[in-house]
Amino acid sequence: MATQIRLGPTQLSELRILRDLSPARVQDVIQKIEQCDPPPLTSDELGAIFREAFDDGPEIAESLLNQVISLASLERQRNLTADDVLHGLLYGVRTSEYPWTEDELSRWHSVEPELRRLLEHPRIWRVAKALDLSYDFAHLIQEARIMSDIRPIFDREATRLEAAVVSFTLRLRYDSINGNHGISIAMNNADIESLRDECDRALRKARVASDAMNDKAQIRTIISGGNDKTGSEDDVSR
Repeated sequence: MATQIRLGPTQLSELRILRDLSPARVQDVIQKIEQCDPPPLTSDELGAIFREAFDDGPEIAESLLNQVISLASLERQRNLTADDVLHGLLYGVRTSEYPWTEDELSRWHSVEPELRRLLEHPRIWRVAKALDLSYDFAHLIQEARIMSDIRPIFDREATRLEAAVVSFTLRLRYDSINGNHGISIAMNNADIESLRDECDRALRKARVASDAMNDKAQIRTIISGGNDKTGSEDDVSR
């Protein structure tokens, strides 16, 4: 069955920007990606290359980055080819509320071969894979806050404030395949100190592991959500 992709308003808007690119501009991006040493491993690094290529249009660079990363990830997750994805996009365009005109479709077809080269490029694939591996978990934290409350202690008749208790609540907001969720967990002073120590320990372990992979194994390593390390062109761990 042919790939079918339903397109939302934001993606349709960004695809219109890509549609109106000249093939030569996309070729320039591909050339810059191939010349980059070390090759990009994060979306930030890839975005810097796109912004350099489109220094006259940052919105073009952002749209191209968003779509390339998103579509390359879709390829991996669904085991699709670049042709499958492009056919799916065309289906989405034709079945959208405002289908493109023949002239607009012609402009898309003129730039399509260069977009295919981008989606098939091994350096693009590696950035998409690194990003997927960084967030391939059942639950992803979106926000963590520790709320401090002062709870008054009144006398038996509730006529006079005699003391107070400071209490803590850890509030977590996270995403899953089923949507957004939240949970509140009561903590005491010792819990917070323990959590702080565990966070410090985790950051130290991340730095040690990253340095070992980079310096000893000569494998370029990134810390999820943090700065990456410069190393060899070897792929990130599966």
